[in-house]
Amino acid sequence: MTAGEMSDSDWLEETVASARRELLAFAGDYESRGLRLVDVSVEGPHDAPELALYVTHVRVGGERVLRYPLVQHGRRVGPSDAGRDVGLWAFESTAELIERLPESQR
Repeated sequence: MTAGEMSDSDWLEETVASARRELLAFAGDYESRGLRLVDVSVEGPHDAPELALYVTHVRVGGERVLRYPLVQHGRRVGPSDAGRDVGLWAFESTAELIERLPESQR
C-alpha cells in the first residue's frame, strides 16, 4: 500500500514509527559522533504536517529542532522514505550543521 492509499491516521502513524525505528536502530552510532536524539513528534497543520526531530550535540549548546515536511510537492512522503531520509540526515550531521538548526522552543 502506498502513502497515497493509506488513511491519514494510518499514514501518519506508520511514518512516525518508521522514522523512530530508523533513528533508534542507529542511535549508538549517532551518539558516538556526539549527536543525541531527544524526541520525535509530529507538528504543524493537518494538511502539511512536519516530523520534528529534537536533537542535541555535545559541541552545541541547547536542544535544536529539525523539521522534515511530510508532504512534499503536494504528495505524502512514504513511511520508508521518511525513515531513510531522517536516518541519513542524522548520520551525516556535524556539529556545524546542528548549530545552524533553530533552537527548540519547548
